[in-house]
Amino acid sequence: MTDTVTVTTTYLHIPSRAQFRPSFSDNDDALIMQSHVPLVSFYRFLYNAVGQDYHWTDRNKWTDEQLEEYLARPTTTLLVLYVQGTPAGYVEL
Repeated sequence: MTDTVTVTTTYLHIPSRAQFRPSFSDNDDALIMQSHVPLVSFYRFLYNAVGQDYHWTDRNKWTDEQLEEYLARPTTTLLVLYVQGTPAGYVEL
């Protein structure tokens, strides 16, 4: 018997910079930082730590070279959420 998992992919679409509405927090324990030169190994850690429970597998098939190319694109931004200094989540824009 094969288990079937339904996966829903959701994308954020902001058509223009003018439509971006940032949100701020007073939580001193939380910090969002841009990873300006993300290492593939760090990206894989984040991807698997966040996505494991949601059955994320697509990027695990990418080679290190494919990930390096993707992360180096000027259109790709990686933002990492830290809580008390520990990575707690991330977002790719």
